[in-house]
Amino acid sequence: MIKIPYSILVNWNIEKKNILQSTNKLNGKQIFKFCYHPLSGEFLVGAEPASHKEIVSDYGIHRFESYVRGIWFCDKKAIYLRMHETLDWLDATKQMLINNGVPKSIRIIWGEKAAKELAEELRGL
Repeated sequence: MIKIPYSILVNWNIEKKNILQSTNKLNGKQIFKFCYHPLSGEFLVGAEPASHKEIVSDYGIHRFESYVRGIWFCDKKAIYLRMHETLDWLDATKQMLINNGVPKSIRIIWGEKAAKELAEELRGL
């Protein structure tokens, strides 16, 4: 079960059927980046142009390094996960996304091969 801080809930319409379809109440933007803390279940979200560091410092309660960080490339139908060194946390994050409605048609990828595939999209992020 994910835990979304109140400070995010007041600003976002969280879509329980597919978490990635959640929208910001102020501007209607969808999730672009998210942070997940597998040990606590804390789930943080941000719209473009927010950085993962900003999301964690504004809403998170854990150290930045303890979050799996994700980027949702809607047009590529892919979610790219960062924090490559902790495989069990990556697997837990993938399972959390599936459990929260992300369809199997969306690729959830990480690692060197994925980084190379998305190199252009990741530039500057």
